[in-house]
Amino acid sequence: LSDKLAQAEAEAVKQARVVSDLSAKLVMSSIAAEEAQARVDKLLFEVQKHTATISDLRSKEDARGEAEHAHGILQQVQQQNPVDEESLANGKFLSDKLAQAEAEALKQARVV
Repeated sequence: LSDKLAQAEAEAVKQARVVSDLSAKLVMSSIAAEEAQARVDKLLFEVQKHTATISDLRSKEDARGEAEHAHGILQQVQQQNPVDEESLANGKFLSDKLAQAEAEALKQARVV
């Protein structure tokens, strides 16, 4: 009977070690999973940041294209519709403002 009891105790100790080892592996796996999730979150943030940058660059490129198109139309209209000196003087202020706006748009587009 004492041999059976000793065998049962030995088996219980063996099973306790197995449970302890499995528990330690579970804790390590949980830590590794948390670290992996943190890396995934960081990568996702970087992807979102780059996506926002790409979107911003596309917006600036679109604005640049629109400014260049407007400038081309303005030049075409000016060539097709010459104006007298008084009208030209009155329109110079607006033309200067448009040129400043175009320059600013091109400047911002070049920053890209």
